[in-house]
Amino acid sequence: MSFKQNVKDTVSVAISTGAMLVWIGAVLAGISAIALGIMWFSAPAQVAIENKTFHQSQAYTDGMARDLYDMQAQYNAATPAGKDAIRATVRERFAGFDASNLPPSLQAFLSEIQ
Repeated sequence: MSFKQNVKDTVSVAISTGAMLVWIGAVLAGISAIALGIMWFSAPAQVAIENKTFHQSQAYTDGMARDLYDMQAQYNAATPAGKDAIRATVRERFAGFDASNLPPSLQAFLSEIQ
């Protein structure tokens, strides 16, 4: 083999290797694009399910009850102007909340406020 033939073979191998790397990169980019498209399509539904599950959890209900206890204590100690502000906050925070899971005293306070 001559020197020119060795150079041609080396260049041919280098070009083939480069083409293979470009092809592999294109395939990986395509797979990534498909995966991102699937996530983009299914993510809102997954988030909605997680959000609904959280709002039905005991931890969420307990946290809301604790917040309402705190607001009730603040309401009882507030001035008339402060009571109006607390009333507005309670109405906003508990607008879509299922109060049937609350203790009776908090249910009465919530119905009084609303």
